[in-house]
Amino acid sequence: MKRASANNVILYITNGGSTTLVKGASGWQPGDAPAKARWHVVSNLIDESFTTLDIPTLRGADRASFIDLQLATLYADSDLRAALPFKAKMKASQYKAVLTGISNLVAESAVRSLVEQDAHVVGVWSMPTLMMDAYLALRGKVPATLLMALPTTEGLRVLFVNDGLPTLTRLLPVSASQAQQTQEVLATKRYLHDSRALERDAALPVLGFDALTLPAEELAIQNLPTLPMPWPKIAQPGLQRMFDLALKQPAGQLAPSKWRIKHQASTFKKVLIRATGAAMTLATLFGMQLAQAGADIWFQIAMRKIELERTTRELDALKLAMSNSTVDTDMLLQAQHVAKTE
Repeated sequence: MKRASANNVILYITNGGSTTLVKGASGWQPGDAPAKARWHVVSNLIDESFTTLDIPTLRGADRASFIDLQLATLYADSDLRAALPFKAKMKASQYKAVLTGISNLVAESAVRSLVEQDAHVVGVWSMPTLMMDAYLALRGKVPATLLMALPTTEGLRVLFVNDGLPTLTRLLPVSASQAQQTQEVLATKRYLHDSRALERDAALPVLGFDALTLPAEELAIQNLPTLPMPWPKIAQPGLQRMFDLALKQPAGQLAPSKWRIKHQASTFKKVLIRATGAAMTLATLFGMQLAQAGADIWFQIAMRKIELERTTRELDALKLAMSNSTVDTDMLLQAQHVAKTE
């Protein structure tokens, strides 16, 4: 049996606990992590949320400090929090920040346990954040405002994206029947109407990561048209794709730096090795250029030396011929000089 790659390891955290997943020929399955595993943590919890915040006209460190203060206020009981890099098209003077966090002791305890074991924690991503990363890959192919639905082992995960920004997420219980899930989706739409996040007469397209078990006809009647899946039919189930996406370390990582020291050190080491290799390559190329330049100079010097030696021999021969003549040598040289001058 082929051993799992140290990089292909997911710690999947749900409200029922955590499960180690390794990727094999049949996809992601529960299993034992190999030695020196690099842990990619994915959570799918009820306690996951987004907060869209209007940022004052601040720049640089002032903006960062303001966002940090808001994060500490909104998610005071959690270290798993971050300002996401998702932005909507707005005027240059306007800026909206999307804040997210996981207020769940099960998730924090699971990640802390890895850190205390000196494990290599790559990062932590929530399921709705991974869904948003998948949406960004489809930007331009799907509406800017829609409801995304992902069937998971814990229930139907829905994410409301409003004008390109993640706004609301819910995890509908897996025990709910099709009729109950449909009613929950409709209740979500009513909530968006009541909170004025969505106009009452506006359609809310629904994009499913897998074939939805919800009745498309009933949704269409409620102004919830289903969108065709943008992925090939042969593509693996949506939940499996989310795990694959986590391995690519997309935007929206939630763990603080103090929990990722080992990963950051490993990344720095790789960058240093690449930089050293590039420097050695550059030095080699530079050395070859120096050697070529040196060879060219040596060749020029050698040619000049040969020319000088030839001129010296000709001059010596001329002096010898003149010494055998009865004519004064100095007078001949002076006469030659006068001839050249005239």
